Amino acid sequence: NPKIVKDLKEKDEPIRVSIFGKPNVGKSSLFNKLIGDEKVIVSPIAHTTREPHDTLMTYLYEENGKNKKQKINFIDTAGIRRKAQVHGELERAGISKSLESFTTSDIILFVLDGSEPISHQDMQLGGLMERHSKSVIVILNKWDLCEDNSDNKRNEVKKMLTSHFPHLDFAPILLVSGLTGYRVHQIFPTIVETWKARH
Repeated sequence: NPKIVKDLKEKDEPIRVSIFGKPNVGKSSLFNKLIGDEKVIVSPIAHTTREPHDTLMTYLYEENGKNKKQKINFIDTAGIRRKAQVHGELERAGISKSLESFTTSDIILFVLDGSEPISHQDMQLGGLMERHSKSVIVILNKWDLCEDNSDNKRNEVKKMLTSHFPHLDFAPILLVSGLTGYRVHQIFPTIVETWKARH
């Protein structure tokens, strides 16, 4: 029965994605560009108290001439949406909440600031991904602030990232700008490809 098949497809579990990175790497501007993508439908979620800040979206794309849909759940995007400045206990609680969302994700978008050198904190987060053996997509954000964005510079930067994070050498690297939207449209197809590769 084609209708049953269609209903089953509609109920497919979403890919669970977390956006991860140290403060001020531009996670919120990146997230806003993602949910504003014209190929994306953001759906209201019947939230539970355990997952009050997830954002569910459906990504529409074409594959071999067929229209397809993929549900993607961005986990615990509260801090990204509010971008609140918090200190002390709250911040620590927020970090442990982030770690929880990290462990329940299928794919991590690991966001780095492309306008500054890799920091100790970036390295620590990279190590965390190695320990949890996650599927990772490395997002080098703020690429618009790079004075030299030639192909040579791109290759140089990708080599530099691989040398800093050798354990993530399998991960796709995307150079984007959350502010201008430059190449942000590549993120969704990369999520779908990474998800298929994982299976």
